[in-house]
Amino acid sequence: MSESTESKSPGMDPRVLGVWAAIAIVIFALLWLMFSFRALSGELAQQKDAHAVALKAEQEAAAAALDADRRAGTARLAEGMGTVFAPLILNNPDGGATLKLVCESLASSRTVELVIVTDTDGKVLATSNASFADRSFPEMSSQGTAEVKEDDGWLVTRPVTFNNNRIGAIRIKVKY
Repeated sequence: MSESTESKSPGMDPRVLGVWAAIAIVIFALLWLMFSFRALSGELAQQKDAHAVALKAEQEAAAAALDADRRAGTARLAEGMGTVFAPLILNNPDGGATLKLVCESLASSRTVELVIVTDTDGKVLATSNASFADRSFPEMSSQGTAEVKEDDGWLVTRPVTFNNNRIGAIRIKVKY
């Protein structure tokens, strides 16, 4: 036998092995990317949910703070109006016409919905709503301060005093 007919070992061509190795590396890289994207999308969904919960909590806290501010503002309005109404209750020469005019004027704003002024027995002296004119509110004669949240506002009752003596009460409903 001659040297030219040497037997070659049955094996693969190194170029074919290189192509198969490259294909395997690409497949592993694609699998790694797929799992990485799945993990990132899961983290993104968790962060989105966490932000939604935090945003809702912040909105609820802001709404509660706004409601507390509105209640406090209505209470300050009632106290201030009690100071205004005190001399009008004590000196009522026109039969309550001035009291009624002040109540109606106050309620003509878009925010104040109702004003009721009573004497020490709870009898209505003046109101911004004529349907309450002939009524009596005995609970206002003995009630101290009261603040009740209603659908879209606050109903606040305060005593009207002069020289530390109770001379009546005021009830104001403010709509927000």
